[in-house]
Amino acid sequence: MWHKSESESVGPSCSSISMDCSADEAVFEFMRRFVSILFTDSLAITLELKHQFGQYARVGSGRMWFARFVSAQRTKTKRVSETTFYALIQYFAIVLFECKECEDFLPAKHIMSLCFTFYQEVEVPGCDPYREYLFNYLRDQPIWHTLRFWNAALFYALQKDRVPKTTSALSASANNEASRTMQSNAMEDAKDALLQRDEGKTQPSRSFSETSLTSSTSSSSSDTQHTNTTRSSDSLRLRNIRKINRSKSSTNAGGKDNSFDVDEKKLQDNTNTAFTQLGSLTCNMHAFGLNRDLCSDFLKKQCHILNMSKEQEKLLHDNVNRLYRETDPWREQVHK
Repeated sequence: MWHKSESESVGPSCSSISMDCSADEAVFEFMRRFVSILFTDSLAITLELKHQFGQYARVGSGRMWFARFVSAQRTKTKRVSETTFYALIQYFAIVLFECKECEDFLPAKHIMSLCFTFYQEVEVPGCDPYREYLFNYLRDQPIWHTLRFWNAALFYALQKDRVPKTTSALSASANNEASRTMQSNAMEDAKDALLQRDEGKTQPSRSFSETSLTSSTSSSSSDTQHTNTTRSSDSLRLRNIRKINRSKSSTNAGGKDNSFDVDEKKLQDNTNTAFTQLGSLTCNMHAFGLNRDLCSDFLKKQCHILNMSKEQEKLLHDNVNRLYRETDPWREQVHK
């Protein structure tokens, strides 16, 4: 029902990392070079580099830059060589240990996603090769077995999904409304300009008529002047009415008449996002070998906090029960 969180980007989450001092620059440069060697020739990693990696893994920025540079490799390939595969297991385990000790859950969340991204192909005689992912070798990491990590992972996932969508939606709505208003105003101004031009043409002809036709009676001249004055007054009144209507239209467009519908849609989008993320995380919990009770407790608590509907909560619980029901017999045989 859900895809695992293998497509999440690590880049935006690293924007808060400071590069104001030489220490941060050293961490950045080391992790960039280390990850490059890791994916090109992992056997070339010396004992000195391993020691330096262990030191930088104790620093928050070091853990985050490592996760970011490893994530960037996904654009090149997700299939890695055997040596790189087992090297990733080793260095992921080091970083995850430090994340657990420091309760630094954000880099650990990104590494969790990467565990379902990189794989090696295993050759089997007489069969097609199959994919073996990193998570199979990182199930025993202690950080997966604490609810504090999963609560934080859900929080980060919801925060990442909500902020860009809300900002882009508001920006698009404002741009569309501004465009419609500008077009409406331009059309009205064009109409007013044409009306004023017509009046300008009428005024000279009226003056020419009054000066040339001196033999006309005073009553005819009076009637003509009255007619033109009435026409000018009507034109001015029409322009004022248009301006008032234009102002009302702009006020209603920027008002709160549709705020209820917008809030309802935003609430529904947030609920759907939470539903998807809960499904993804519970699948990952199962894949890491967590017991059913821990997964169910996490799901029950978060459904209550996020005000999930009874139907959505039932779908999530049913999926968790199906996952464990299908794999429990196999796991029991493995343990025996």
